[in-house]
Amino acid sequence: MKWMFFLLVFGSHPVETNLIFDSLNACLKAEDEMRKEYAKAYSEWRNWAPGNPTDTSDPITANRFGLKTTATCVPHA
Repeated sequence: MKWMFFLLVFGSHPVETNLIFDSLNACLKAEDEMRKEYAKAYSEWRNWAPGNPTDTSDPITANRFGLKTTATCVPHA
């Protein structure tokens, strides 16, 4: 069975990525990598934002809309 990687923007809006994997394990590994990259990018932003308040539209750096983006693997025919 093939598996397709989907993003869930804001936790509910599915976005098809057209990334298809031969196994569920491979798809889940991609999901794990995506989470690591999101965490890395968020950490970099959190370090940058307090020193650049005029360049960010979010003065409260604890709030970040993109944090609700997750992923899932669904069967693909």
